[in-house]
Amino acid sequence: MPKLFLQSGKRFHLTAEEGNSLRLGSPVLYKQQKIGEIVDIQLNAKSTKNNMAIELLIYEQYTDLIKNNTRFYNVSGFQLDASLQ
Repeated sequence: MPKLFLQSGKRFHLTAEEGNSLRLGSPVLYKQQKIGEIVDIQLNAKSTKNNMAIELLIYEQYTDLIKNNTRFYNVSGFQLDASLQ
């Protein structure tokens, strides 16, 4: 279940093979500036690959940074290989 948040913005749904180091409330960074946060992480019930469904909240003033070809990476340096849905 997604956590409640006070900041306005837009939600984005991603899928990833793993979500081991991801946590609710973890920041989404752009050039080391927090532009959003993770608001939900679940096992993707719609997938036969048993991947993770991740929901991000990108704060209103930063939503224009997210495009159809935007790629998200885990801070530890390995690629999430996440895609917008």
